[in-house]
Amino acid sequence: MHFNREFEIDVVYRDEHIGNGLVDFLVEDLISVELKARPVMEDLHIAQAINYLKAYNLKVAIRINFGEPSLHFNRLAIKKFNPKP
Repeated sequence: MHFNREFEIDVVYRDEHIGNGLVDFLVEDLISVELKARPVMEDLHIAQAINYLKAYNLKVAIRINFGEPSLHFNRLAIKKFNPKP
């Protein structure tokens, strides 16, 4: 699998470049992997991951949290993914 670590990615809103963001890992140019070490993952973190999916036009986000007593992860996807040509 092809991946990039700490990958800077363009943030696009309504087909306009509005800035840059940084993902922990970008896998196959479709999947954002975010690593966390927090005692509890909150809804705010889910909203952030969903916003990243939309802004980066990615298909899936995986959040992995090492800060809880046992490993915790989420897989998030959005229906509005627009494949790049």
